[in-house]
Amino acid sequence: MHDNQTSTQASGPLPAIPATQPKQSLGVGALISDTFAVFFSHIVMICLIGLVPMIVGQVLPGLLLGLLADSSDPLGTGQVISSLVMGLLLLCVYTFSTALVIQLTYDEQLGRRVRVRAYLRPAVRSVPAILALSIAISLILFVAQMLLFLLSAASPYLMLVGVPFQIGFVLWVLAAFSVCAPAVLFEQAGLRGLGRSFELTRDYRWPIAGTLALTCVLIALFYVILGAVIMVFTMASGGLLGALLFGLLSTAGTSILVIAVTLIYARLREIKEGISIDQIAAVFD
Repeated sequence: MHDNQTSTQASGPLPAIPATQPKQSLGVGALISDTFAVFFSHIVMICLIGLVPMIVGQVLPGLLLGLLADSSDPLGTGQVISSLVMGLLLLCVYTFSTALVIQLTYDEQLGRRVRVRAYLRPAVRSVPAILALSIAISLILFVAQMLLFLLSAASPYLMLVGVPFQIGFVLWVLAAFSVCAPAVLFEQAGLRGLGRSFELTRDYRWPIAGTLALTCVLIALFYVILGAVIMVFTMASGGLLGALLFGLLSTAGTSILVIAVTLIYARLREIKEGISIDQIAAVFD
């Protein structure tokens, strides 16, 4: 018995085992910094990826409008059909460009060259699911807006309480379902992308909301500065070129948000599952 006590004293007290592992930080500053670094590293390619679908999405609906619309009856069946087709086509092309930018972001983070041709097939395959999930999120937000309207109609005091709640709810929903598109692309989650995003963002939704909000503020400053330059340039050169430049500016802002969401997804998988970015992107190799 004496020997056992001696050996225990010699070895010293056993280290305490923590009950729970401390929560890792999302790294908001690093995410925002990396987002703009990716954008400016490939600014030309990213703007072209967004601009070409935007042009196609405006030209083709115009052709469909001319083919299907009945000029004698502006509210006729042909006009309604052409408007629906135009809206659906616009959503598809923007979803397609989003999928391209997501894959470009991963190649940039891995230090690989941009391979737009390799992005096409995964992007096309992911469009239906991403589009369906985007519509589902829009319906959730629409229902929330209707509830706020009913509250404001019942009592102005309820509206005062409801507006802050509504803003918080919108931010929470956007954060909770923010990584649907990367989940569809890299995990082939399909319509399960909503649940997958909800799972990944758990415990990090408010930091994600803050990251997206700060990114939007920087994008707004980006718009103000470059928008003023483009306006001066447009006044000196002509309207057509100015419209093209403003289209590029709009595309740039959307692409920056897509890059931020992609990096958030990668960070969440690293924190929660210990999966590095090269393992995520290996699905396309």
